[in-house]
Amino acid sequence: MDHNVFNGDPRCTEIEEQLICANCGKKSSGYYEELDLPEGETYKGNSKVMSKHKSYRFKNSVTYRLSRGTYRAFKYGHFCRLRCTEAFANAAVEAGYRR
Repeated sequence: MDHNVFNGDPRCTEIEEQLICANCGKKSSGYYEELDLPEGETYKGNSKVMSKHKSYRFKNSVTYRLSRGTYRAFKYGHFCRLRCTEAFANAAVEAGYRR
């Protein structure tokens, strides 16, 4: 099973293995979630707490930034940006690759 197959909005797609852009070599970023809990209550889950601060959204609550050690998918398959897909395609055509 290919773990790097993503459906839907890729910015919200969590994948197990970090991707590397086929053109520029940039690595995919970590996948983080935010959780708001009432003040005085501690987080008891199994995700790693990356940071904790007073919530901007709710009164008397704390926002936890959590990580499960997973990564975000790229928006353009194996490429980090549309510019990289274009550069890769142009380089392939210049090298003589055709369908």
